[in-house]
Amino acid sequence: LRQYIRQHQNRRLAEYEARNITYQILQIISYCHKMNVIHHDLKPDNILFTDNSHTCIKIIDFGISSLINSKSKEGSLIYLPPEIINDEDTRSVPSVDMWSIGCIFGEMLIGKFLFKGANIVETKKIISELEKKFAAENLNVQVMDWKYAALSYSGTVEGIGIIFNILIIILAVVVFIIIM
Repeated sequence: LRQYIRQHQNRRLAEYEARNITYQILQIISYCHKMNVIHHDLKPDNILFTDNSHTCIKIIDFGISSLINSKSKEGSLIYLPPEIINDEDTRSVPSVDMWSIGCIFGEMLIGKFLFKGANIVETKKIISELEKKFAAENLNVQVMDWKYAALSYSGTVEGIGIIFNILIIILAVVVFIIIM
């Protein structure tokens, strides 16, 4: 998938392609979660196409995968959720993979990493401060049931960029809920 993304203008996939790939990732990871396995290292490098039509994928590299609720802080930094970066919750839970899927989906749509700094320290800072930015920007998301999510925002214009990135992740979570 990484190579396929790089081949596209501005490293962006068409929405229908990103949606199709994300849907397949969600189906595969849903099965893994039902088997009590958390991948922990979902990223475009670990998603391969099964043929040259680029319509069917497989997920590879389960080397750091773990069982649900075991402890793990492993994964690729750019795709790790804030709770892992901040050492708040290091359990292997489905939300770890869901965060990564949201990051992949966003990367396919906007053509760049959602939360990448100039170096490792800056990247960790960007990701670790996301929870604070949620509160500071007054973003409130409530998933009422699988068909309805409510969103309200009363923050600053500067906060819209980070909110957009978070909404991409939320969208992936809502899609996951729907296919379950």
